[in-house]
Amino acid sequence: MSQPLRAIITQLWTKNVPLLEQYLADYGPRTVLTFQGCVTPEFESMLERHGSDVVLIDSLLESMVTATTETFNERAALPFSDTVRQGIQPQLEAAGLTWEDWVRTLQDVATRTLPVSFALVDALDRLATLYEIELIAVNEDWMFGSKTLVAWGKARGIPSLHVEHNPTLCYPYTVHDQQNADRMVVWSEDSRRLYGDAGYDTERLQVMGLPQFDDLFAVRGERQASREALCAELGLDPSLPIVVLGTTLLAEHALPPELNIDEQVLRAYLGAIGTLGKGVQVVIKGRRPQGRFGAEQVAVLAAEYGLTAADYRYADGAPLPFLLSADVLVAVDSGLQVEAMLVGTPALNLMTETGFFYGPGLVPGQGVDTVDGNELAPAIRRLLDDPEHRQRMLERANACIEQLPRGSTAAIAAFMSQLALPAPRRLQASDQLMDWLESAAPTGNALRIILDHLAAHSPGRHSWAS
Repeated sequence: MSQPLRAIITQLWTKNVPLLEQYLADYGPRTVLTFQGCVTPEFESMLERHGSDVVLIDSLLESMVTATTETFNERAALPFSDTVRQGIQPQLEAAGLTWEDWVRTLQDVATRTLPVSFALVDALDRLATLYEIELIAVNEDWMFGSKTLVAWGKARGIPSLHVEHNPTLCYPYTVHDQQNADRMVVWSEDSRRLYGDAGYDTERLQVMGLPQFDDLFAVRGERQASREALCAELGLDPSLPIVVLGTTLLAEHALPPELNIDEQVLRAYLGAIGTLGKGVQVVIKGRRPQGRFGAEQVAVLAAEYGLTAADYRYADGAPLPFLLSADVLVAVDSGLQVEAMLVGTPALNLMTETGFFYGPGLVPGQGVDTVDGNELAPAIRRLLDDPEHRQRMLERANACIEQLPRGSTAAIAAFMSQLALPAPRRLQASDQLMDWLESAAPTGNALRIILDHLAAHSPGRHSWAS
């Protein structure tokens, strides 16, 4: 079977692969251009079922990075002009920084990122000469690889879509306040409002729910079987209450490290475990990457609270079995709380410094109370022991999720088709310089002069401006 010429570039997390499958099922085979980290055996099997193929962008990068690194090193050796220094120095001094420290930091970051970025752009250009690329679909557009994909797409006139990978529950601070993709799918009006507060153009935000939520609406009937399986795996008693404590992931690039949010959360959890006592079974759910606190590190910290392995279980894995098995779920401004609401599990939110300033995203009117560490154990107990309170919070949560869009996978796949270029064309080698210059500053007559000058000094090329 030959590869389809029509192609889509994706950077989708595993939970959103069903979205790509829906797109291929509805709109036909494609060549999928993606990164090695997005490919699993299940992903490859899905493509095969739909007559599609995968091409790894990474396969082109290795041969290009050496050349782009040499080019970068040549440019990096050039000093900044006095004009640049004079323009930036007052701002550095106002921030308590020196010119030398700023240059050193800038060069360090540039050395680690720009050569690969240059190579990625070259690789995408080469792929664009082979395939008719209609769309770029990513699960985030803030990190290095996907941000470059989206920027390249803008320069090439290829539309891009960012599908929110998890519900946004707090104000999108630091790196998350950049609206890079042409369009973004968000889970709710609350998410749309939060991004609007951060300066996003809300006309480019589509409230469509999230693909991974589709199955959660239908699995409430699987609670008992899931609970029995998890209890058998972890050595728990299905007849006793189970509380799942979801750990948070400290994003070092987004939060001041001195806040130690991950340790604060874990200490609040361990303190609550001691207060709840033996009648409640507690599972601390890890999250990969585990950062500073995997199972061994949690055990060391637990010992400070007089706790042993008999007082809790540490486990990791797909969240659904934990969500369905729990009598109460606790997390920190996390998508886990929304997913718990979707499957009918009461949830609590633990307050932290960042939650205080940037959230919380869910409120008691939506069925989720926010409590600090000292209030956590009593709040858990109330949900376990007070049937009227428990039912009231479940009803509020259910009313909240009933307002969410349904059938998100099919709806977003259709939206992708609307965004995609109806007749994409392959990039011609002669187009390369023209497209990049047209996407940058000089336009009109200034551009014509530059292009004619370059054409005159490029043997064997006709005038770009003709």
